[in-house]
Order: sequence, then C-alpha cells, then structure tokens
Amino acid sequence: MEKIYKYPLALEDKQTIEMPIGSQILCVQTQFNQPYIWAMVNPNLPPIGVKIEIYGTGESITNPFPSYLKYIGTFQINNGHEVYHVFLNELVSVPINPNNS
Repeated sequence: MEKIYKYPLALEDKQTIEMPIGSQILCVQTQFNQPYIWAMVNPNLPPIGVKIEIYGTGESITNPFPSYLKYIGTFQINNGHEVYHVFLNELVSVPINPNNS
C-alpha cells in the first residue's frame, strides 16, 4: 500500500535522502520555515539513497546545465528573503544497507 511521507531537507548544496525504491516525488514546500520533500512511497520496499541538489537564486550552476538534474520544486524561507531550487540527481541512487540503519 502506498502512503505519502515527508522528508526534511537540509540547506546544503548536495545531500542524500533515504526513501523506498520507486518513490514518486510529489512536491517541495516549507512547513513552519523548514523545507520538505513530499513523496508517494511504498514503505514495504527496500530503501535507496536519493541524491538531491539545491541551488539558491543567483547561484552558479554548471554550464551547460546537467541533463541528469530533474527540477522538482522551489521553496522560500525567512519570509521570502531566501529562495532555493531543488533538483533530483537522476544519475545516482545509492543502495542503503538495512543492517546499518
């Protein structure tokens, strides 16, 4: 059975989020000034590490723009003074060892 889960984002350029394999990212938003990714997941499936990249408005991005980065959303914090754009790195997913969880 699928469920919708939320995953907190750190304000870091690159990070790995653990999600069940086959998860579908729905959106990126803030809740109480904390950014999250919401995803439809099957919690019974094994986890993988999903690579996320975040760029602030005005930050340099590799030119040409990497085709393996898929835009998944934008969020604002600090009353709109900071705006960030979130991308899924479709090239990389990392198996998670369930014994190390």
